[in-house]
Amino acid sequence: AGESEIFGFEFDLLWAPLDGLSLRFAYAYLDTEYKDFIGPGGEDFSGNPLPVSPENTLMGSLDYAVPLSGGWGLMAGTDWVWIDDFNFDVTDNDPYTKGGDYTLGNVRLALISPNEDWRVTAYVDNVTDEEEYANMTRREQEVIAAALDGRRYGIRAQYNF
Repeated sequence: AGESEIFGFEFDLLWAPLDGLSLRFAYAYLDTEYKDFIGPGGEDFSGNPLPVSPENTLMGSLDYAVPLSGGWGLMAGTDWVWIDDFNFDVTDNDPYTKGGDYTLGNVRLALISPNEDWRVTAYVDNVTDEEEYANMTRREQEVIAAALDGRRYGIRAQYNF
């Protein structure tokens, strides 16, 4: 690309209204544009937004930790993100390389040892099983795409030493 312009800002708020409860909200705004970009085939991409640059992104999370008997702890949490639509490629008007807006949510529940050296966490990622693409690229007459992970769930064990 010959020349591009990027403008944006982020806002992040963390609030702990009660002991053990934390709420977080974040917003990001991004305005991108190729000012001067002639592609290898002579196509003019000037005026198009930069790839993978959603204009708006919202994120929120909630975590709540409660003490249990014997010094054990229980932590429940969820986080959600909404990502505005964007292009995966330099072409602004190609429906095959345009990603739609989507929302991803995760939930978790963790049991934490008294000295916090280990924890066991049950989790579900992509709770709503959102089907969207993580990447798309056009190569002549074909589109190469990779999907976001679907709903995943499991148990994680973590030990800190």
